[in-house]
Amino acid sequence: MPLFSRIIRLHTIKGKLALIGVLVVSSLMGVALTASHAFDDYSDAENLRLLVSSLQSDMLMLRRNEKDFLARKDAAYKEKFDANTAHMVDNLNEIAALMAKGYSDQERENTSAIAAKLTTYQETFSALVSQHITLGLDHDTGLHGELRAAVHRAESGIKAIANYELLSHMLMLRRNEKDFLQRLDLKYQDKFNQNYHILMDRLSTEALDSATRRDITANMQHYHTLFSTLVEGYTVAGLNHNAGLLGDLRASVHAVEEILQAMSGHLLELVVAKERFIKNAFMATFVAIAIVLLTTLRLTARSILVPVNALIASIKQVTQSCNFRPQHSITSDGEIGDIAQALDGFYDELHRSLSAANGVMDAVAE
Repeated sequence: MPLFSRIIRLHTIKGKLALIGVLVVSSLMGVALTASHAFDDYSDAENLRLLVSSLQSDMLMLRRNEKDFLARKDAAYKEKFDANTAHMVDNLNEIAALMAKGYSDQERENTSAIAAKLTTYQETFSALVSQHITLGLDHDTGLHGELRAAVHRAESGIKAIANYELLSHMLMLRRNEKDFLQRLDLKYQDKFNQNYHILMDRLSTEALDSATRRDITANMQHYHTLFSTLVEGYTVAGLNHNAGLLGDLRASVHAVEEILQAMSGHLLELVVAKERFIKNAFMATFVAIAIVLLTTLRLTARSILVPVNALIASIKQVTQSCNFRPQHSITSDGEIGDIAQALDGFYDELHRSLSAANGVMDAVAE
């Protein structure tokens, strides 16, 4: 018989019931603690799932802010971009804190890598915004505003001398300027320079007084210088999505998205595995506790029922045989043993009384 069974059999029924009560309470506490721990882990896993989803939404918002700025040239989108970046960084920090509770160093390194790439993305976008502010967010600010003013001064000087040939060359320059701004193609700068030299050559042959010639020449040179500066500025910003700051921005965006996509997929797999592990661990704990309780109840019931059945069998034997000699050999130390000893005493006393009565009856009969 196992030691646990012997220990149970040595106790009284009251003690056995108390032991069962303690085990039940302990089991309930164990289940409660396990459930609490499982709930915390499950809650962390769900939070991680939501944070990963939020990261993906944040990234989409950043791309939207970026495209809105490039389309509308409104600095308000830079503020939205910075706010969404800060929110994304907060989410990354929360993810890092959750992963510190039981995930590998690789996942934490991926989070740090995304944060670093995100910083590069934000810095590149900020540089691009600053460059466009320098260029001018509309026709009246930055280099655009200066160029517009220079054009008007140059046109006014040419119109004042009523030279329609020079004015037609001026219109060609304006056309080259607008074509460049619409298409951001350097060939229009080449055309601008060619037409500029044609206009300046024609200006040098015009019969003008020195003051008028000097003013028109100065205005045209200033216009040419500002246009060249504007072209250089757009070259720095990027004439297409693969050049300049736009190219750097695109590369940084793709770097963030690539790491984010890989990390998101991996983290979601880890979350699913974590949730499965939590469910299995909780069920295993519950089954183990149930087995312990059922085993304890079975052994306790057996330790009570065996002597009870033995006592019942003994009483039936006495009833059938009318033999009132003490014959109970029940070894239980609990209440059943006490009952058996009391019955033995009763049968012993009854046996002596009957023996004495038989002796008296025999004496009377003689």
